Amino acid sequence: MILLQFVAAGSVSSALSSILTTPLDVVKTRLATGILPPGAPIWRSIWLISREEGLSVLYAGAGERVLWSALFGGIGLSCFEYCKRYLLSAD
Repeated sequence: MILLQFVAAGSVSSALSSILTTPLDVVKTRLATGILPPGAPIWRSIWLISREEGLSVLYAGAGERVLWSALFGGIGLSCFEYCKRYLLSAD
């Protein structure tokens, strides 16, 4: 049961952080591809994208990103906790 709790905690925390940072990733990608000018302020870029293209554009690809992060976070945290417990019990 405790393993399932670690999987759930890792999945939820990773999914939440992923959805919250997706707009920043959209801005980063646009900066990297040259769509936004170099040195453009982040908050101004977010405002400009949402005003010109709509809020939904800031969450483009969010579903796939959240799914990937949730799976990775759940597996990662549970493996970390399992290994930690194993190493601590070996003493």
